[in-house]
Amino acid sequence: MNKFWIVFSQTYFSKLKSKPFISTIIISIILIAVMVNLPKITSYFNKNHVEKVAVIDHTHQLFRPLNLQIKKVNKDIKLTPFEKGEAQAKKAVKDGKYKGYLILDKTSEGLPKASYYAMKLSDETVSDQIKQSLQQIKSMMATEQLGLNSQKLAKISAPVDFHKQSLDKGAKTEKEIDQARVLVYILVLLIYMMVVGYGSMIAQEIASEKSSRVMELIVSSVSPGIHMISKVVALALLGLTQYVIFFLTGILAIKLSGSDINEYLHQNIGLNHIPFATLIFAVIFFLLGYFLYATMFAVIGSLVNRLEEVGQAIMPVTMLIMIGFFLAIYGCMGNPESTLVTVTSYIPFFTPMMMFLRVGILSVPFWEWGSGILIMIVSIALLIWIGTRVYKGGVLMYQSSSVFKAMKSALKITKES
Repeated sequence: MNKFWIVFSQTYFSKLKSKPFISTIIISIILIAVMVNLPKITSYFNKNHVEKVAVIDHTHQLFRPLNLQIKKVNKDIKLTPFEKGEAQAKKAVKDGKYKGYLILDKTSEGLPKASYYAMKLSDETVSDQIKQSLQQIKSMMATEQLGLNSQKLAKISAPVDFHKQSLDKGAKTEKEIDQARVLVYILVLLIYMMVVGYGSMIAQEIASEKSSRVMELIVSSVSPGIHMISKVVALALLGLTQYVIFFLTGILAIKLSGSDINEYLHQNIGLNHIPFATLIFAVIFFLLGYFLYATMFAVIGSLVNRLEEVGQAIMPVTMLIMIGFFLAIYGCMGNPESTLVTVTSYIPFFTPMMMFLRVGILSVPFWEWGSGILIMIVSIALLIWIGTRVYKGGVLMYQSSSVFKAMKSALKITKES
């Protein structure tokens, strides 16, 4: 046990103090702060930046209502009457005096139509705002032509009175489900990133030690099984450390932002009352998923002779994680109660994401998520049992072959030793 803690502490603290880890944390904190405060940053750079548009009004009626409508929706767009003709308007746009120019006219039915010209059409903000404002004017003019007053129009456009309610008293409300979808999506993404990132890190570290022959010195004093498990546990704690830092940074940044996003997240995601059980399940399934895949990555790393071969060797395992991630996104955005989601939540390779998806969004009975956790524990124990035997022979084997052939050779070496 003492040797386990020696390898564990050396791996954990060396990675924790490493420049890549510290720089990743610092960059991530900066990115989180920027993302949370993006509306404020954008508004700061756009402050006092007015987009001028020259307007040629052939109707002599549409400019005034359009200008009033634009001022209501976007004060950064300034419409200016232009009487010098289209040729001069085009020249003024090319000279940079205007963002673009707009020609207002009417259809044969007396409804507004327009043409907008600009040097580049990639920025659709101005044109979209003008189009929406003209749509409002067109709707008002059309209702007047049809003899409809504002009360009749409001009655037609009013949404249907439609109410949804679950007959199951334990089921979540529609708002709770919408909040859970966003939260689960974020946490599933974190689980995916952490498992892929730290799992591949294990494979690379073991392959590096093996290729440099350092592994031969290590296994002479520490059993290969203890060496593998200690590295898996150490990097699990490192991943969980990063997980907690990201989560606390995000919460703190949102609470201190004082921006509209703070209110939006409180109202739509329920940031002020995130279910504690959801966070506990996130940690549980993150650890279970990590241990399952990290053991597989560690075994593959022990079978690789060169560091350059790691990426290709771990590709099948990475593909499994990606399939689980995309299935989880499908269930999160689609139907979390579908047969596909239910069945895959009991397949060990997909359980961490799929079962977490279900417990996060639905009211899943104890025996279902309990069965998922039990399946994961049994699968991890079986994988560690097999993995340590492969690992023991793999770290001492340097012949080049495919992963499956190398696995058979490693098991043979373990039996003979």
